[in-house]
Amino acid sequence: MLIISHDLNEIFDLTDRITVLDNGDLVGTVATDEVVEDDVVKMMMSGSMPQESATRA
Repeated sequence: MLIISHDLNEIFDLTDRITVLDNGDLVGTVATDEVVEDDVVKMMMSGSMPQESATRA
């Protein structure tokens, strides 16, 4: 299943992996349970992978 959304609550509730694209270019793919929302926002805003992810609570 493919979900395209900016609703991070929905993304974290429904997915096992998150892939971020920036203008059609792959930023990266992360396991949902290995990142927090701030990590995904940084990927979306900076176009780069997070340096070190906090474990999702």
